[in-house]
Amino acid sequence: VRSKSEWMIASMLADAGVPYRYEEMVAVSPEFSVFFHPDFTVLNKRTRKIYYWEHFGRMDDPKYIEESFMPKISEYYNFEFLPGEKLLMTFESKHSPLDVTQIKRLIEAFLL
Repeated sequence: VRSKSEWMIASMLADAGVPYRYEEMVAVSPEFSVFFHPDFTVLNKRTRKIYYWEHFGRMDDPKYIEESFMPKISEYYNFEFLPGEKLLMTFESKHSPLDVTQIKRLIEAFLL
């Protein structure tokens, strides 16, 4: 993983027994060469539903928001990867670090 926050997410997924893959390529529209690399591809073992989890860790950086966050969210929405349906998201900034409670709530609500 690339950050302390991604490590926290990966650790909590593993502790909860949630199967995941890190930055796995997802073929969204191969005929149009559209592929995503979400931070985590996760599986709800009970329902067999796959979710894609993105952690946006620099939400206080305007360049990151403009060049990374906004284009990525637009692409997800364009291909109907909607929050809570296929997409799980966490966010943080320097003044609002990722809270383990946020991770726990997403795991409990969607993955157990």
